[in-house]
Amino acid sequence: MVAHKTALQVACWVTIWAGIAVYYRRSKLTDMGFSAATILCNVLFQVGSDMGSTIKNVYFGLIGQLIAWLVYWVFIGFYPEGYDGKHHSVWWAAMSVIFLFTFGLIFLKINETVRFWALISFTGGFAMNMVKPGIENEHNTGGFKFDYRGTAENGIVLFVVAGVLSMMVFAIPPVLSLDRGQKRVVIVLKKLKQNVQDLNKYYARDTAGLEIVSIKEDFVLLRKELEEAEAYGAASWYESLGTSSRRELTTKLTALIRDLIDTAAPLFQIVAEEDFGQSHSAIIRHVRVPMNNVVDSTLRMVEMLIEACEDGAVSKSEKAKLKAEIDEMPELVATLQQQLKMATVERGARKIEEEVLGEHYVVLTVCYLAQLVHDQSVFFLDYERSGGLLDECTDSLSSLFKYDKGDLRWAMRSTLCLLTNFMIGWKGWCDELAMQEFIETPTGLKEEPVCFITKYTAGLANINVILMSRYSAGTLQAALERVAAVVFASVVGQIGYVALGWCNDEARILTVVAVFFVTWGFMYFSYDGNPDSQAIAQRLAAISVSSLMADCSNESGTASTYSDSYHSFSEIILGVLVMTLFDTLFGEEPAASQARDSARQAVLAFKKVFVEYFNSEINEKELPAEIAAVQSELAEAKSFTNFAVMEPRFWRPTFNKTLYETVLMSYETFCAELLKMNKVLDDDKNLLVDQLPCYHALKTRMYSVLNETTNFVLKTISRDQEGLHDLAVKKKLTEPMVLGMLVDVRLSDMCVSAEEQQIFCVGPDVLACFVWFVFLIRQQLVCNVYISGVSSCHDL
Repeated sequence: MVAHKTALQVACWVTIWAGIAVYYRRSKLTDMGFSAATILCNVLFQVGSDMGSTIKNVYFGLIGQLIAWLVYWVFIGFYPEGYDGKHHSVWWAAMSVIFLFTFGLIFLKINETVRFWALISFTGGFAMNMVKPGIENEHNTGGFKFDYRGTAENGIVLFVVAGVLSMMVFAIPPVLSLDRGQKRVVIVLKKLKQNVQDLNKYYARDTAGLEIVSIKEDFVLLRKELEEAEAYGAASWYESLGTSSRRELTTKLTALIRDLIDTAAPLFQIVAEEDFGQSHSAIIRHVRVPMNNVVDSTLRMVEMLIEACEDGAVSKSEKAKLKAEIDEMPELVATLQQQLKMATVERGARKIEEEVLGEHYVVLTVCYLAQLVHDQSVFFLDYERSGGLLDECTDSLSSLFKYDKGDLRWAMRSTLCLLTNFMIGWKGWCDELAMQEFIETPTGLKEEPVCFITKYTAGLANINVILMSRYSAGTLQAALERVAAVVFASVVGQIGYVALGWCNDEARILTVVAVFFVTWGFMYFSYDGNPDSQAIAQRLAAISVSSLMADCSNESGTASTYSDSYHSFSEIILGVLVMTLFDTLFGEEPAASQARDSARQAVLAFKKVFVEYFNSEINEKELPAEIAAVQSELAEAKSFTNFAVMEPRFWRPTFNKTLYETVLMSYETFCAELLKMNKVLDDDKNLLVDQLPCYHALKTRMYSVLNETTNFVLKTISRDQEGLHDLAVKKKLTEPMVLGMLVDVRLSDMCVSAEEQQIFCVGPDVLACFVWFVFLIRQQLVCNVYISGVSSCHDL
């Protein structure tokens, strides 16, 4: 419904402008330097799904256009007539400027939209005027002059006009990124709240049921909805330049939801596997009420945060209520933990038992969820707006000077490839003998030969900019999609123009009607389609409308007319072939190999951090930074995975995307769990864990499980089938070493001092979390990635 309304709003505004252009005559507007076809094409390229995304597109696009214009204007200022075909020093100066401009934009870490518009306007556009003999534009701005109809200036003028029109689309009626993002954040948080309530009610009873299946499914969908909310939140910055308190509170709430989802995710599997036996009933009888109290208080605070987010401020009455909940929460959590200990004592337990491990973990996670909400509530209580335009600009500028060793090689390869396509367009591809024969033949006796690639065309460089990617995997796949889109859009637009491009009133009215339905249909697919088709649908709308809005003519088309319309296809194909050749000969390692290497590095990095933390080689303050480094490796591996799927598999084995996604998602969970454990232990790790007599023996066993699991993962992603078979046959991965060690631990071994033995001390709670964490590594990951033909995890 949202996609339908947004597409309709865009179509209505584009139709209004098309009607105005038709009324005032498109040819007259073109003569004045305001091509209606170009303006509406730019509008449909710039328009987003709301005001924030549209402003973002216009803002970065305009920066790119201005950079391209400035370089061109300065060059033409020194060489007003450009290259005349004789003074080769001008040609070499132009090529030097083109090379430095192209290389610099690719090498520097600037915004992708800025880079795209700068390169497509300059290297893929009017830079050809700098190296071809003579400048054809009568409005040439050489000698540091300004003319809005000049080659480069007119492009900026039309872009600005289109930018204003595209922003008007979502100004009346207003459609703001912040409103949409905030609405989705609130919806996700309310759904999460209901999900946690349902899970708590289910776990607090004495019998199992099928409700857990729907509860788990509802929870899984929350991640996708949250990603949409985060995208809107990022775009909303441009609506207020970071000065909106409502936006900042919404961003904080979004981060809280992400933490809550990551923390709560393992709960659903644990609850689903609960047998609801006597041990569960005995524990739940004591913790049901205090756990409900903690959950209810947590959710009440969530409701208050939602209200504050919607208002953009926390009122005095809201602050009073929020402070009361904040003050009460520690006591509720302490009561819950005390009841859990008492429940264990009442059962006469002298050790941690396997059947109550899940209960300990659930209680610990509920307390940690409460802690997360409590900390965010404190922020809302003492909220003062921070940051703004200066911070964002500082971050953007500082990123320009960050690069890694692969940037130089990629920039050089991409620049040479782009300039090769540029030079092919400059030289053209003609039959030189036929061309020479035509020149020597008397005028009118022979038709001029047509070049396969017309001289001084920027089409090849243009398609190179459009398809340029850091990873060669995307070249062929993207090319196929773009070529299909261009062909389809060109044919649709040309059909419309052939039928409606006449200059009589009926054809002009029908042209405006066609613009409405073409825009509405394609933009609907852009907003409602899958991510792969959204960009293509938007291009279809822009190219089709541009063809429909070309200046009308009562002259019939000729063979040359239609030949010119499809001449760009040969440029596209040749440009793609050149890019593929460069990628094959000089490209980086295949994305599949890089995904494998990045995944290996992430797995080994996590193992290293895990061992160092529990060996006290890094403390609780250093762990978040170490985990952030691991998460960065995981994100990089995920990026490589997406590109690896698009790689041609001519001589390579099939890439198992599902396997890699499973591994990466599992390790993301492990990182979240380790951070959660660190938060629970904080600086008391030495007191609560390190001094326990049983801890070091238990730790040794768990390191063994971690090592075996790590080996399993590495062999799996390396396709080491023989190694996988050996691991499965030995069954080391499923031996209950860790659990057996934990079950054999006596209560006296779990306490730091004898005085603490009168109650069930804190050690079991912490170790329960610790053991379950290693179980996650062993069970969740191993069962999911084992692909050697084992029918189930039980068969292992």
